[in-house]
Amino acid sequence: MYSGGGANSTTLHLIAFLPGQLPFEVLSVAYSANVMIRACFSERDLKHRAGACHDLYSFDATIIPEEAVAGGMPLLHYRSEATSFPGPVSRSRDSRDGKPLRKGDLVEATDPQCSYYRLYRFDPEARGYLPDAPLPDCSDYTEP
Repeated sequence: MYSGGGANSTTLHLIAFLPGQLPFEVLSVAYSANVMIRACFSERDLKHRAGACHDLYSFDATIIPEEAVAGGMPLLHYRSEATSFPGPVSRSRDSRDGKPLRKGDLVEATDPQCSYYRLYRFDPEARGYLPDAPLPDCSDYTEP
């Protein structure tokens, strides 16, 4: 819990159950998260924020297996979408320090860095799935 808000997150863990082996984790990825921070503590805050007293952050992912296999395991298509409201806000900056919001600023913004696609292939040597490109830091969305 935060003053004026809260946060939750879900991580997807895939466990391999293969004959003759102990179960082992093959993938751990951010799957969903919601963060609500900030609050209006006065009429001045309420006016400065155009009534949008909370900053909202959302992260949602889908993962779809493909018939093709790599090392005996399916390929995994991972797609994420990260959004913030009002507009492109940041958890590391106090949004009350900026210019006053107007009604036109009260929109949900998609973060292009944290809205991405990756193809995961199973790597037998690593005994797990590896993405086809490095993952961006999306902790503003995925960490409570």
